[in-house]
Amino acid sequence: MTTEPIHPPKAVIDHASADTPVLRLSGTWRIGEQIPSVDEVERQLLAVDDIEKLYFDTVGLSGWDSQFLVFLTDLKQKLAEKQIDLDAAGLPEGVVNILTIASAVPEKTTGKAESPRKPFLVSMGEDTIAFFRTVSEMLAFIGSAVLALIR
Repeated sequence: MTTEPIHPPKAVIDHASADTPVLRLSGTWRIGEQIPSVDEVERQLLAVDDIEKLYFDTVGLSGWDSQFLVFLTDLKQKLAEKQIDLDAAGLPEGVVNILTIASAVPEKTTGKAESPRKPFLVSMGEDTIAFFRTVSEMLAFIGSAVLALIR
C-alpha cells in the first residue's frame, strides 16, 4: 500500500496582474491538517482595490477531502458579501461538481412557520381579555335562555 506524501496546505494570493488575482492552493487539504484561514486569504485579496473576480491555481494541490470543500464554501460566502465572484475553472473537476451540487440543494425546512414568541405578560393579558369576553357572552346567553323559559 502506497501513501501519497503529505505537504502542508497553503493558500497564497498572487497579485501579478492587478485585475486578475489568483489564489494558489497547494499541499494536502485533509481533515486533521492545519488549513489556512479564510480570513487571512480575504485580507490578502483585499490588499488590492476593485477586485471583481478571484481565479484559482491548484497545480500544486496534492490531495483534498471535505476540509477543502468547507474552506472553499466559506471563502465563497465571505467573498459574495463583498460582491467578488469566484472563477471555479482552476479547481479540480470533482470539486467543481460537488460545489455545484451543494449550492443547488435548497435549505432544509421543517414545514412549520416559526412565529415569534410573545412576552409572558402580553400573552397573559390577551388570554385574560379573551376569557372575560367569553364569560360575558356566556352570561348573556344564559340570561336570554332563562328569560325565554320564564315567558
